[in-house]
Amino acid sequence: QPDGAVRPDALVLTCEICRRIACAKCGVCQINICAFCKFKPHSGPGFSYHWPFVQSSKFSVKIAKMQKEREDKHRQRILWYGEDDEARAQARAEFLRVAQAARETSGD
Repeated sequence: QPDGAVRPDALVLTCEICRRIACAKCGVCQINICAFCKFKPHSGPGFSYHWPFVQSSKFSVKIAKMQKEREDKHRQRILWYGEDDEARAQARAEFLRVAQAARETSGD
């Protein structure tokens, strides 16, 4: 068999909507769907008309990365400004005082 060739007796799952080769399964009604039907609403056995939901680890990895970045920024803000409102206000006032002094010295 040449590379990439499909054996004549191979089992191929087809899309239950359009009969193309299926590449995913709808997460709502569990029917096999192709790459084109992933973006079209359909109705499955026992389910009303709905948009397909295909689970992918790509988005969970992206969401986990965004959540980690958000937590890192929060930790950094607590370390820099302090946990309570008074400490944050004092840190901000100090920052503004230093920035004003730097502006005044650079203007000379």
